[in-house]
Amino acid sequence: MRNIAEAGHDLLNALSDEELARYGEIARDQASAELSRWWLQGALALGALAAFVWATAKWGITGLEALGIEAAGFGKAALIGVGIGVVLGYSPYRRMRNWTLWNRHCKAVRAELERRQIALATGVRVDVAR
Repeated sequence: MRNIAEAGHDLLNALSDEELARYGEIARDQASAELSRWWLQGALALGALAAFVWATAKWGITGLEALGIEAAGFGKAALIGVGIGVVLGYSPYRRMRNWTLWNRHCKAVRAELERRQIALATGVRVDVAR
C-alpha cells in the first residue's frame, strides 16, 4: 500500500512552477494565520492546564491539600474540571495540529523546488505539467 506522503509528492510534481510557488505562498499564509493571536491560545492552554490540575486535586491524585483543596474523590467537581480543561484545551490543540500540517506542506514545497533546481542544474528531465 502506498504512503499518503507519496501521493502528495505526485501532486506537487504535477504542478507547474507558478502553481507550486502559489501553493507555497498559500501554505505559508495558512501557517502564519494559525499562529495569529498566539497569546489567546497560550492563555487558553494555561487555563486548560489549571483546570486539569484543579480536577486532579479534587480527585485526590495530587498532594495539593496544602493549598486548601480537599480531595472529594472522582465526583462531579473532578468531572467538571476535566470538562473545562478539555473545552479550553481544544482550540490550542487544533491550532498546533493545523500549524504543524501547514509547515509540512511548506517543507514539501521547498523540497520539490530544490529537487527541480538540482534536476535543472544536472540536466535531468523533470516531468512537470505546464
